[in-house]
Amino acid sequence: MQEVANGELNSKYMAPGKGTAINNWNSHRIKVMAMIAYTLHNDKLGKTVQNELTKQIGINLYPDGNGYDFTERDALHYHIYTLEPLITAATVIYRATGKDYFNYESEKGSSIKKSVDFLVPFVTGEKTHGEFLNSHVAFDKARAKNGEKEYQAGALFKPESGIHVLEQAAYFSDKYMAAAQTAIAATHSHNNDWDAVLNKVRKPFAVN
Repeated sequence: MQEVANGELNSKYMAPGKGTAINNWNSHRIKVMAMIAYTLHNDKLGKTVQNELTKQIGINLYPDGNGYDFTERDALHYHIYTLEPLITAATVIYRATGKDYFNYESEKGSSIKKSVDFLVPFVTGEKTHGEFLNSHVAFDKARAKNGEKEYQAGALFKPESGIHVLEQAAYFSDKYMAAAQTAIAATHSHNNDWDAVLNKVRKPFAVN
């Protein structure tokens, strides 16, 4: 695990100017390092992870709840893809140290909480969004050309795909579980997510 963490720390994809240094790829990198740091009780790595997380919140997420990935891809699919690992990292750190990076706000006012709140109405069905209409990424256009349905410009965002994020966020506030349940009822989805169960075990450590 330490070798994996070292590989993530020194990854070539973190070179200045690379999109991967600030997009959802980096959010997943931080998640992996966080899980390793607190599994191994590596305090030095833990401090590095916390610094990396605060930087990512400041760069990847925006004060209005939007974010770099959503702006680049014009797709909630990728907004979700950056939030999932960020929430995991925040949960791991909170359980290990008591430091709350879910509600933490960067100097410019961005936070994981605000970006989850931005997503909520799309998951509960109050708002809709046509995905990938204004994506700046050639890979998205290539997928659409290849006939992949979910990547067709204008394909409506599927609310059920965001339920997992709300269940993750429910560790920090019960209001997200209520929103998730609303979405489950509206979409008639059978969402069997262990995060909802694990939160019951983690709950004594949660902040509301």
